[in-house]
Amino acid sequence: MKIIPIAVLSCLFVTEGSGAVILYSFTGSSGNEPVFPVDSSPEGGGLSDFSRGTGIQPSSKSGAFSAKSWTTQSSLDTSDYFSFTLSPDAGQSFSLTRLELDERRSGTGIREWSVRSSLDSYSTDLGVFSVPDNSDVRSSQTLSLGDAFSRLTQPVEFRVFAYSAESSVGTWWVDNVQGTVTFSAVPEPEEYATVSALILLGLAIHRRQKNRELVSNQPSTSSKARPVICIGGLS
Repeated sequence: MKIIPIAVLSCLFVTEGSGAVILYSFTGSSGNEPVFPVDSSPEGGGLSDFSRGTGIQPSSKSGAFSAKSWTTQSSLDTSDYFSFTLSPDAGQSFSLTRLELDERRSGTGIREWSVRSSLDSYSTDLGVFSVPDNSDVRSSQTLSLGDAFSRLTQPVEFRVFAYSAESSVGTWWVDNVQGTVTFSAVPEPEEYATVSALILLGLAIHRRQKNRELVSNQPSTSSKARPVICIGGLS
């Protein structure tokens, strides 16, 4: 009898799509819009508009998303950030493996930036980046994300904090904000029950087959010949 692998049984009701790239390209922007929409939302979820925290002010930069009034302190201000939210559709989960963006500071702009998320109420840096003392464009600044961002079923907000500005009038902009996300169908409760039953059935069949193999592989034991007792007859 053929045994169905347990791994196959456990995945019968999970449909996983290929990784999609989410992207805010800010094409056609002036840089100082209050919010700016994503280019397109991937199938299986949605993305909010890209926005700013209350501690910073919009500034102009064609084809990007820009701000000024960043804190001059050497640690972040919880009101100074860019942000967006990734949300799965009903019955879907998502896994986000990386974030990436281009960025540039003005001559008196920020010198540090970091990324945090709502998973831990923005208490921990997922990555910290130092910015050189120049106004060059730094492309494809990449942050890899771990298992904590796998198979999430609730919306997650990401905030890009920036700080250590050389002046409050210094600006900082971002462009081509993107990431790689995979959406998966989440089984309904009755499907979980079906999967569990199939797994238990598979285990039972597997054990029964093993027991049969053990019995069939044992050497056969033929009955031992009974001793013959000879009784001499009377002459």
